[in-house]
Amino acid sequence: MFRTTLTKALLFLGIFGGIVVVDQILKSWIVRNVVPGEMIGNDWLNLSFHQNEGIAFGIPFAEQYLYVLIAVVLVILFVFYRKSFTRNYIVISMAVVSGGALSNLSDRIFRGAVVDYIGVFYWPFFNLADVAITAGVLMLAIDEIWGKGKKKT
Repeated sequence: MFRTTLTKALLFLGIFGGIVVVDQILKSWIVRNVVPGEMIGNDWLNLSFHQNEGIAFGIPFAEQYLYVLIAVVLVILFVFYRKSFTRNYIVISMAVVSGGALSNLSDRIFRGAVVDYIGVFYWPFFNLADVAITAGVLMLAIDEIWGKGKKKT
């Protein structure tokens, strides 16, 4: 049991930490090297520096303090949900969501807004943390719909 628990904890921490570190390195590089609004690339895929004071993909949101409240609620839900971390798929999904959430929350706390830097065609700008959150939530949804009854991995 301990070995399995330790392995899952290391898996979680590795993915979680990797997402936070890589996203923060990319954001730091963008802030230092790209003028706001400048686009590096083409119309289909580009890097650009945008400060997002809204929620995911630039959707506006009224009060800044509500971001922290939402984050606290999500952490509480996470703590209760962690008991179902019996499969690596769930551990990976939660690590991906948590890493993305922490990276964006740290931007909000230390920069006052989230740094977005990826542009794809006419989609609103986003960052690696947004991709991680979206992918992790999709993984959890897929597991919820189709993964019930699968054996432990």
